[in-house]
Amino acid sequence: MSDMATIHLLRHHVWLGSGALFRVMLDGQEIGVIKDGKSIALSVPSGKHEIYVELRKKQRSPALILDLQAGEEIELICENESLRGHLNNIYADIKLWQESWRTGER
Repeated sequence: MSDMATIHLLRHHVWLGSGALFRVMLDGQEIGVIKDGKSIALSVPSGKHEIYVELRKKQRSPALILDLQAGEEIELICENESLRGHLNNIYADIKLWQESWRTGER
């Protein structure tokens, strides 16, 4: 059995800011990017990890701490909740959260 786990990451579609790419950061290293309305699957080593998404260094989601088992699959959702109409604030409230299902629960 592999010592890897899978993170399924979904970014909900929003019209304002849809052209921006969110960088997916795991343990301080970029491991992928996610576009508006898209999803990606990331294979990561099992164990404890810190994950967040960011547009710029100061515009990022709060970090989530994950403790993944070998063969486990989880789903994370990211979106921008700050559509205030002010271009400099569009990405101020990037959110990332874990859906309730894990491997075998879907």
